[in-house]
Amino acid sequence: MNALTKNISIHVACLAVGTAAGFGLSSIAFPEWKRTAGMDSAESTVGISIPDEKKSRPANTIPNAGPDYLRKRAQWLAIASGDIAAVRRVLQSCRDYHEIERLLIQWAKLDPSAAFQFTASLGSHWDAVLTVWAESEPEAALLAFAQLHTRQGELFDNRALSQAADAALARIWASDPERALELLAQPGLSHLSLNLDFSLHGLAKNPDRAFALIDRLPRAAQSDAMADYGIAWVREDPEAAATWASDLTNYRARNRSLIDVFDNWKDLDAVGNFLERVPPGQDKSEVVRRYVERLVNEDTDRAFAWVDENLTGASRVDAFETLFENAARSDLEATARHVAALDPGGIRDRSIQSISRMWFDRDLDSARGWLESLPDDGARNRAFGELAEAWLEKDAEAAAQYAIDHPEIPENFLWQVAWHLPDTDPAKALDWAFKLPAERQLDMASLAIGQWAKHHPEAAGAFVSELPAGDYRERAIAAVHRQWVRRDQSSADSWRQKLGR
Repeated sequence: MNALTKNISIHVACLAVGTAAGFGLSSIAFPEWKRTAGMDSAESTVGISIPDEKKSRPANTIPNAGPDYLRKRAQWLAIASGDIAAVRRVLQSCRDYHEIERLLIQWAKLDPSAAFQFTASLGSHWDAVLTVWAESEPEAALLAFAQLHTRQGELFDNRALSQAADAALARIWASDPERALELLAQPGLSHLSLNLDFSLHGLAKNPDRAFALIDRLPRAAQSDAMADYGIAWVREDPEAAATWASDLTNYRARNRSLIDVFDNWKDLDAVGNFLERVPPGQDKSEVVRRYVERLVNEDTDRAFAWVDENLTGASRVDAFETLFENAARSDLEATARHVAALDPGGIRDRSIQSISRMWFDRDLDSARGWLESLPDDGARNRAFGELAEAWLEKDAEAAAQYAIDHPEIPENFLWQVAWHLPDTDPAKALDWAFKLPAERQLDMASLAIGQWAKHHPEAAGAFVSELPAGDYRERAIAAVHRQWVRRDQSSADSWRQKLGR
């Protein structure tokens, strides 16, 4: 037994379902006019077409009428009759949740108060009935909700029902905002979310009246209401709305209002000019970040120019990072040109890394060409190391050959190749190392041997043991021992002792 069936069985004596007799059709004493002419109102209310020849017959004399038709006809007649007892009997007969809700909605169109009272006995469908009721009598619907909420106590929590009550309150606000606030102060209603539409009643052009209304709200709702008003106000007088938001003393209200006002201010040039006058602070940083996101979507060059000309210190750093992150998604090459033009330092260096990673995924050749054009410094060298990682995953031979063909390539690139190649072919890695410029050969060969020993120390050790005496052999022995000792110190030390070391 589901919860709905259980509720109905507790509150009412249910009738049988499935046959016309089971619905007690003949026991409902409808006046004769409601059996015939009244059928027209039932048809228009419920929205179901009844054949003309059946409209003219009494309910219990329709030939060849099946149980399902008779059941629905009884429902239509009961709702059209306005007989509360008859409607209750029909509803008590239902077992389908959606059918009950459909009938309650139709009942609510004729007698919303009675329908809502009946839902209290069911413990469900409140929201559907209240929504219908609020369309014609929002205040009556809202007061009925308040009584129910007060009676049920603080533990009563029905989100759908509260949302229906919110909608009723919004209807009242649309016609009489003062009355809406009076109702909001009553028991059982103070918890509602009043979504204030300040575009109504000329409030967007009348801040004095709007703030007087906001002052009457519960304190917890005032910050959100002020932000909502800021959105309406900025459409009428953006300078005034922005000045007001900037001057708020409550941090939460100022932060929320500033964001909403500036996000809805359409003139980006005017926004930028105004932001120059806003004093530094955490709330300004957030507004600037959002403004830069909007600006870069319109014009990357303009966004870079604004940040470069108008911001300093931490705000400048934060804005550039936001700018690079967003601009790179839409115009990577333009962003890269702006990054390259920055003075060396934290912003430029971090941006080079970020843009390089993004570019490697899109077009490795173009990214490499951009890195080659940068000045030789730490940021460029680190980016070349990441280029090698990305390239080696796609085409290790091409990356290795590039290193051979470019003698001045940063060491970060070479290190990645020396670490990668031995995993698949140690001999090829060593052959590659000795094709590099002479001053780099031993360093890269030692790195390659060490990487080989990391996974196969015995094989690497056997190879090194056969090397002729000299600097290369000494460095290779050290590289193998350093890796082998991490896996098996005893074996590593024994191997080294056999070599006379």
